[in-house]
Amino acid sequence: MAEEKQVSPDERYQYIGFEVFGDKPQSFWKNDEERKNFIRQFKAEVGSLYRNSVVYASVISKVDRIFITVASVMMILAPFLPWFRVKTLYGSESFLGITGLFSMGGFWFYVSKMGGMVVPLSIYLLALLAFLSLAFGVWTLLTVYGKAPSQDAYLAKLKKVLKLNMIPLSVFLLIMLLSLFGQRIPFGPYLGIQDLSGHYSIVTLIQFSSVGLWMSFFGFMLNFNKSKEF
Repeated sequence: MAEEKQVSPDERYQYIGFEVFGDKPQSFWKNDEERKNFIRQFKAEVGSLYRNSVVYASVISKVDRIFITVASVMMILAPFLPWFRVKTLYGSESFLGITGLFSMGGFWFYVSKMGGMVVPLSIYLLALLAFLSLAFGVWTLLTVYGKAPSQDAYLAKLKKVLKLNMIPLSVFLLIMLLSLFGQRIPFGPYLGIQDLSGHYSIVTLIQFSSVGLWMSFFGFMLNFNKSKEF
């Protein structure tokens, strides 16, 4: 039996057919100084090693971008729509998110007559949620269509903004939690509000809530869930 011959790495390299390229490829640059000079000149002419005039389309898909855009636009529009609507003896009264803060006189009259802390605190939280809805909607759009020094930086920034949608989402959940505790409303049936009983509960909240509140909620939820996919 012939003794097994040891093959050197150089011989093995030639056996598998790479000898036509030579033993080792030559360096593109003559020396490190030439490479540094080229990069220095390139930066001076272009301004950056990265593309700085386009959105990094390769980082997220077109479908994801449309999905985030729709959710963010919903969040921007929601504060200007009714969040809380009731029918009274004097007509319909609405809490319109941000714009409703400047015309709450008639609506607050009924809230002040209910006593307790749950209902007034819920109204203040709804107002806060309206501001957060507008702010996060604009912030998310600016981020998804904004610029970044690199693809990794763009993706990290977008993911952070989407993840922070948990803040307004938590405010919404706090409002729901307060409604679970509920509050007794003295003379509730006699305040002139249709369908109002003597007790505020989650049923009351859902019954009197309107499109703006739910648009903002679904916008927060959709964008926050998207943060888990990147």
